[in-house]
Amino acid sequence: MTVKSKSRISHYEVLGVPVDASTDEIKLTYRKMLLTLHPDKSKTVPIDSTIKIRSGVSINQIQEAYRVLSNDQLRAAYNRALNDSNKLAGFNNFGDGLDEFNLDEFEFNEEKLEYVMTCPRCQSGGGFVLSEDMLEECIEDGLTESEEQGYQVLTQCTACSLWLKVNFFINDEEE
Repeated sequence: MTVKSKSRISHYEVLGVPVDASTDEIKLTYRKMLLTLHPDKSKTVPIDSTIKIRSGVSINQIQEAYRVLSNDQLRAAYNRALNDSNKLAGFNNFGDGLDEFNLDEFEFNEEKLEYVMTCPRCQSGGGFVLSEDMLEECIEDGLTESEEQGYQVLTQCTACSLWLKVNFFINDEEE
């Protein structure tokens, strides 16, 4: 599923609901929006002040947003596509503005002893490179360690301005 929108707003924004809204919340908001926008109904039904309709949102957009978000399978596919689209654009769902990855998601180059990953934004093949030496230096320099969370390092793409948080663990058995 590709996420296409003429106005570049998500279905969640069209309906004015949070991403974690229940199907019942989506249905209720959808019905209130249609009643508010319907030329015959809007005069007889009291206006609900909790319904905020974005300027320029059409009834077709509202109907399409409801069709997708009210169906669990379509919604899951839409959420995946929206997340992928946001990653390519350099956006994420974390409050600190950084995407988070595990070192396991990187490819390991045994010859160079490096972990390499394609940048999710610019698609540069060697966008992120972390050497084992660099990771060891980060640990020695006092990265926060926790039994459950392991270590975390910040790194920037070599081809664009995207920064990532990379989580990793040390295997004590090899020492």
